[in-house]
Amino acid sequence: MFGDAPARYASVDELAAAILSPLEAVAARWIERESKGQRPVTQFRRTRMVASDEGAHAAVEVVPPSSIPGGRALHLAPGEVVFQPGSFAFACSGGGLYCFSQREPQLFEVDVPEEVLSHLAATRWLARGPGGGVALVGPAHVLLIRGTEPALMSLPCRPGGGAVGPIVAVLGDGRTFGVVTAETEDGEGGPELWLSQDGERWSDPLLLLLKGEVHAVASGPLGFFVAGSYRGKRGRAMWLGYDGKAQVFATGMTDAPPLEVAVAGADGAAWAAGAGVVMRFDQSGAAMEASEGGSCPVAMGLDEDGVPWLVTEREVLRRHGAGVPVWRRYHAQPEGAPRLVAIGFHPTGVRVVDALGGGVVLRPADFATTRPFGG
Repeated sequence: MFGDAPARYASVDELAAAILSPLEAVAARWIERESKGQRPVTQFRRTRMVASDEGAHAAVEVVPPSSIPGGRALHLAPGEVVFQPGSFAFACSGGGLYCFSQREPQLFEVDVPEEVLSHLAATRWLARGPGGGVALVGPAHVLLIRGTEPALMSLPCRPGGGAVGPIVAVLGDGRTFGVVTAETEDGEGGPELWLSQDGERWSDPLLLLLKGEVHAVASGPLGFFVAGSYRGKRGRAMWLGYDGKAQVFATGMTDAPPLEVAVAGADGAAWAAGAGVVMRFDQSGAAMEASEGGSCPVAMGLDEDGVPWLVTEREVLRRHGAGVPVWRRYHAQPEGAPRLVAIGFHPTGVRVVDALGGGVVLRPADFATTRPFGG
């Protein structure tokens, strides 16, 4: 301390210990108050509607398969790619972790200590980690890559003991991080959602009254949207509000197939997709929307304008919602090309990744054109 200057904290950790607890208490009270009034707890971007009768026009740039150091083949599955803010993404394949530009095919292998290599091989999902970085998640592990030192996060556990099911879905959109575990006899009668803000502690589990299996979970301004299936035959979906109130959708779900992917929009609506089907969910109920796609869904996301996109194994679709909603096809994989697995967004383009690390960059005519993609 110099003169009359106030004392400084000795470290960032010491400062965090002093301020995070009061901030978390204020955030909890804010969430409780806004949830009671069914108001968004945070300011989400507004969704710009694309006219339903507007054509699906986009410039298409083909990205060749990725080049892996050592000549090893890259084989990606849905869930094994995560896009970070900016122009880079991460992928996990064959027990290796790779970083790559959203546009260029060249990969750079990330050095991972030998003691956690087995967890890379068991990784099923990549997501944005709590507080930044990347989370590599499998049925029985959460490995956080933040800075240069990977860290294994302790798995969710019950205060009084008792079994916790394997991880079946991951929430990691950059705003919220969490995992869904399967139902066990020691739970409250359904899958459970566990959240973490710091990558060290888990919140108490949130019961998901889905009456089925969870395949996807997304966060929105009013809560968590959950999609899945009942015994792998029928679709299931629900909203879990930040106030703890659940809305399970029953009407309109009779003909819905298992819902594999989901995304929550800015206006309180959410979308989920199954084989050949896209559905919209809001407080008024569930409804199917017309789609030009037909193959199995692998990913959904919101672009820079908040417009939902859907990737199937063979197609890329975008929702046109001003008028009668319809999902327009912007790209279809040629015969014999590898299947698609992931999607990421940039103000001037949409990067779609295929199983070999290649794919396409799409530039819709209404996207910004002031900066080069990846710049």
